[in-house]
Amino acid sequence: MQKKEFQEKILIYQILESRLNSLLKQKEILSQKLLEISQTLQTLNEINENETFFSLGSGIFSKGKITDPNKFLVFIGSNTSIEMEKSEAISFLERRKEEIEKALNEIAKEESKLIEQLNQISKEISKFSQNVQ
Repeated sequence: MQKKEFQEKILIYQILESRLNSLLKQKEILSQKLLEISQTLQTLNEINENETFFSLGSGIFSKGKITDPNKFLVFIGSNTSIEMEKSEAISFLERRKEEIEKALNEIAKEESKLIEQLNQISKEISKFSQNVQ
């Protein structure tokens, strides 16, 4: 391996490592969304007309009563919310959960490929370094 090839390998390694780090951040975000959806589904299935605490944001809650436990305002994206029946909201969240699980599976596959490539390039870099010494 020539010095130029060695430098190219190092550059490729850095690019792959950066891609892996980006992928891991994306994986963490999707995992958090998946957890949130699972918790929301559980809450929707348990909800009734009792009093409960509602999040106002930033760790602040207010006590309130649910007047209609079968109607919910659901954010569907692009700053758009629509009113849905409980069953529709649950179906919407279950579809979203499936999409996220599918995306996480794709990330896991790509993560494995990147790790394999990084290991291979690392061996090549190490071998070249030993030959130079």
